[in-house]
Amino acid sequence: MVYGPSNRDLAFWDYHRREKGKIDAASAVDAIATSPINRPHACDGKVVTSEMAEEMVFLAHFGKVTLREKFPEKGSRRMPDLPNAVPHLTLGYSAFSPIHIAARLNGARSAADAPPAEPSLFDAGSAAAAYEIDKKALWINTVYPACDGDNWFTSGTAAYWQMLSGLPLDAKAPTRPSGTPSPSSAIG
Repeated sequence: MVYGPSNRDLAFWDYHRREKGKIDAASAVDAIATSPINRPHACDGKVVTSEMAEEMVFLAHFGKVTLREKFPEKGSRRMPDLPNAVPHLTLGYSAFSPIHIAARLNGARSAADAPPAEPSLFDAGSAAAAYEIDKKALWINTVYPACDGDNWFTSGTAAYWQMLSGLPLDAKAPTRPSGTPSPSSAIG
């Protein structure tokens, strides 16, 4: 069987030939955000340099590295507006270290073996008023990026709104665990 390179393979080869000797993390991030290297169905991207590999660290991007986000829309074939449909956002890059993660997991395992601590509520004292959020004051319109370079602002605004919107109305009420849908989103 003969292997025939795809257009993605050829794009990687062209990138390597063009950037050989000066490839760094920033260059790789730019490269994986372009087509055909980034496939339409891809939902993440990872970058590792030799310095990062020595420390067992890598960069991971959550969401489409092309910054093309998908939102539920009525009648959409790409993302139908179904109950509890969650938008596919571009959440940016994070640095990961398996060594650090393993150490934290081991710490969590030993903490799980310890007797549970008495639950306590955070007491903000005199600063409590500074942290109160009136849900009516949350942004209720749409933010459109002025150019492709402003997509980070749109993603950040949407994620920040989602976090603030998920806070309980009563400060004494327990908060929802991260990643669980709000009661309003379950209604549809």
